[in-house]
Amino acid sequence: MLLGLNLLHTFSRERGTPMSNGGGGRSAGVGVWGFGSMLSITLSWSVHHSILWMIVHGIFSWFYVAYYAWLK
Repeated sequence: MLLGLNLLHTFSRERGTPMSNGGGGRSAGVGVWGFGSMLSITLSWSVHHSILWMIVHGIFSWFYVAYYAWLK
């Protein structure tokens, strides 16, 4: 067990990046856009009850959320 952990620590030092990096700042941005898409899809379904509009509004993401907030 300790040998395995020591090897993982050694390999992470050779790459020069910490093992807990998790993708850096780029993954946080993807999460924000993913949340915006899910929010726009949910809002779209609650208003239109149409799968086609859900897809369209999911593509526009935060733009549709802002539009919805401005009109309501």
